[in-house]
Amino acid sequence: MRRPLACAGLVFILILLIIQLIKPEGDETLPFDDGETIRISGELVRIEKKTKEDGIHTIWYLSVPDIDDMLICYMSDVTADTALGAGVCVRGKVSYFTHATNPGQFDMKDYYDICHICAALMNAEVVSVDVSHISPYKRLLGRLSVVSMNIGMLADLCFDVDDASVIRAMLLGDKSAMSPDTKSLYSRNGIAHILAISGLHISMLGMALVTLLKKCRVPTGVSAVAAIVLMIMYGLMTGMAASAMRAVIMFSLRMLADIVHRTYDMATALVVAAVLVLIEQPAYLFYTGFQFSFGAIAAVMLILPALEDVFPKIFSGCVAINIVTLPIYLHNYYYYPILSVVLNLYIIPLMSVLLGLAIIAVAGCALWIPLGKILAIPAHLILLIYEYSCKLADMVSWNRYVTGKPLTSMTIVYVVLVALVIALGRYQTRLQIMMNLLFCCIMLTFNPATGVSVTMIDVGQGDGIYITDHCGRDILIDGGSSDVSDVGTYRMAPFLYSQGVLSIDALFITHLDADHYNGSLELLEDGGKSMPRIEALYFTSSSVIMGEGTLTSEIISEAGPSEHVGNAAYESLVRAAADNGIPIYVVSTGDIFSAGALEFTCLYPDSACLGEDTNNESLVLDMKYVTGRSLFHRHNLESGDMNADGDEIHFIFTGDIGGEGEDAMCEYLPDVVTPDDTVILKVAHHGSRFSSSDMFLDEVGADIALISAGRDNSYGHPHAELLERLNRRNIPYFNTADHGAVRVDICHGTIRVTGFTD
Repeated sequence: MRRPLACAGLVFILILLIIQLIKPEGDETLPFDDGETIRISGELVRIEKKTKEDGIHTIWYLSVPDIDDMLICYMSDVTADTALGAGVCVRGKVSYFTHATNPGQFDMKDYYDICHICAALMNAEVVSVDVSHISPYKRLLGRLSVVSMNIGMLADLCFDVDDASVIRAMLLGDKSAMSPDTKSLYSRNGIAHILAISGLHISMLGMALVTLLKKCRVPTGVSAVAAIVLMIMYGLMTGMAASAMRAVIMFSLRMLADIVHRTYDMATALVVAAVLVLIEQPAYLFYTGFQFSFGAIAAVMLILPALEDVFPKIFSGCVAINIVTLPIYLHNYYYYPILSVVLNLYIIPLMSVLLGLAIIAVAGCALWIPLGKILAIPAHLILLIYEYSCKLADMVSWNRYVTGKPLTSMTIVYVVLVALVIALGRYQTRLQIMMNLLFCCIMLTFNPATGVSVTMIDVGQGDGIYITDHCGRDILIDGGSSDVSDVGTYRMAPFLYSQGVLSIDALFITHLDADHYNGSLELLEDGGKSMPRIEALYFTSSSVIMGEGTLTSEIISEAGPSEHVGNAAYESLVRAAADNGIPIYVVSTGDIFSAGALEFTCLYPDSACLGEDTNNESLVLDMKYVTGRSLFHRHNLESGDMNADGDEIHFIFTGDIGGEGEDAMCEYLPDVVTPDDTVILKVAHHGSRFSSSDMFLDEVGADIALISAGRDNSYGHPHAELLERLNRRNIPYFNTADHGAVRVDICHGTIRVTGFTD
């Protein structure tokens, strides 16, 4: 049997995968409540300094006795410092990580589980430090940390701030000083992999050392062992991420093959590296860095040989790697930067040059700072090439191909089809192979979704509703939060990308409370650079009057924000729209908007209802979807289906409307919905005590109620009295605090309600 070790390793990996898929999730390992202030002792195993907008943050990682995972401590004193391996006692507030509650949202719990971190300690203070029992290994790590810090300081001296942050990431694996804009620029253009310590770093530095030692007449065995030791130390110094661990193991096996005069087999080395990495942490199987690192090398071994005669040599390697990493990329980022194929053709080869130049510049700076600055110029020019290449790619409208998250079934089909195309390559012409691979990529992005979907995004204490007819029409109502920071960046945009949304056709802002607009404001200000673009913004006349704007036409943004002086919320929204060429429309009672099979009617407010209560002036929209006989299907609920006999399905979106507004609407609701219609009500004001009164609920005749509220919010939403009113009418309700994002699907007359966390 060929490669028996590799085959055995693959079987081991398959068994690990099955175990990881079927094993239940573990419980919290700390015997403390979330938010409890505690004092805890442990061994200091790592120290980080991170630069953020509000200054430098010091982070300690503690290994706590009798607990398998570490504790991450965000120190209140930025100068807190001691030796690695020291015994420390700290005091702070416990904060547990939570799972994602929306599609596309980054899962903090899964990520920190992979990193062996069970909880965070916020505003931690040092109680005591004991440095008398530090192990030799920890002393070595401490010295390596000092070396890393000194190299970083030299990089800061010879490069400007932006360049130094990138060089730190490339040489030391330290991304803490990189600006969010630079990270986003590299990431959205598909070149963020150059910031990770990988095989390029290890092989270049290791082979350079071996070559140097051999030229100095050092025996092969000695030079190989020296290179292995130094590369292991380099990996430890940079944090030994999954990609670095893979590279160090494979490099070490290559050197060992030279020592024992055996042929180095890359396939066996790759499998052995994977096994060793997974023994340390089996959950790495689901870690993006692990998948990209091992997937790229697997592509070079398995796919590249079959494509060398199909594509020009300059393209074949890049195509092979992209074929393997495409499903990984789409499952994690939901879009693909098309021009990254071209960018990587010269960015990756330039990386070797850049690393060498950066090392020379840092070494020169250690001798004489002006010399280091001069030697840094060539590296600076390469970084400029990187930056402007990405900015030019950003200017190409079709560069970002948004697909949404691929279906698992389509991913399996993709893998099988690609394997068949490669295996049967000898029976196909070059053109046939190219077309078949293109077909595989199209199949991967295929999503047969039909009908209409309405998703109440979990934005915490706030509102954000996404509507799509799966025919290219995408609508957003509100989008904001009072308890989730940067909700547009970290919840709304990832969710929209996961749904395959490149742009929003219409954004309706119900009123000017921050928990209804601040996330959407982030999307407006971005202008489609790194988030979905807003194509049109809709206000109510009450919002415009509150902003003291003067209206001369339906579209008010063409005149620019200077003519609209009012409150900060109104001005910021108008300014962001005007700066990005987004038209603004005014919505009045009775206005009707059509979007395919959907019809939106503005029910409220009218001019007679305007007052000082911003909540009571919220925009209320009725969305009508005409279908055949509708069936209400409730998913993940104890009770069964129920029939709705009407031909029309209505969604009523109420913003934060109060009792006065509800009373006014009751007069003309009978003209909008009939008792035979199916009505889905978005409960006003997050389920406050006085929202959705008895009279209003009776008039609406809701079949389902949706509530958007934050977990354990200080307002007590949804209020017990509101829930009692719903229960008395047997109206099932779905709360984002309980179910995460709540999605309502309507297809072929069937309504299905699902919660993301159910």
